[in-house]
Amino acid sequence: MSKLAMRSRRARGIEETSPRSLSAGGDLDRARSGSTGVTPSGPVSAGAPLLVTPYATLSLEVGRSLVRFVRTELPYASLEDIEREGNEVERALAKAGKVRLLVDLRAVTPRDDPRFEVAIATFRRKVFGGGKRAAIVVRTAVGALQVKRHMREDGFAVEVFTEEAEALAFLERGPSEWTPRWEWTPRSAPGRSRLGGAA
Repeated sequence: MSKLAMRSRRARGIEETSPRSLSAGGDLDRARSGSTGVTPSGPVSAGAPLLVTPYATLSLEVGRSLVRFVRTELPYASLEDIEREGNEVERALAKAGKVRLLVDLRAVTPRDDPRFEVAIATFRRKVFGGGKRAAIVVRTAVGALQVKRHMREDGFAVEVFTEEAEALAFLERGPSEWTPRWEWTPRSAPGRSRLGGAA
């Protein structure tokens, strides 16, 4: 487990080392019983995390009607972890309702294992398939081109940026008012997916 994930767990008073997802304020018994990591039913409070796992955090900014999905540097340990996390993210996003989505992939290292690519493609459908207005932030312009290609291949109208401020401006203005600073060009060679991270 990465130092970041261990620090995150210690901050929440959790000593379990399994990559099972945990809800904010969740306890060890719920984690061991297979908690979904989603906060209990009922209204979501301002700034409350919707989901906290070693791999990602989803939090709701009520004033902006925005969900922030931030991937940690920790790569997924297995295809099963990707499937489990995708299901939990999908439930958390459904709970948030009709909001905008900011996905921050700046900490993630790309990965190009073919079996992983299939699992991550399914993961992307769970994240972006709900019709939310969405933007992705990556570290480099090359990474932005790769992620944009994945979005086009998946059929999602999602913009990709290297600056968070630009991503937020896009989400606030809407697609019709945004002029991208770079153009997407299709490539025939397969790229590396950033949503999951390196092995």
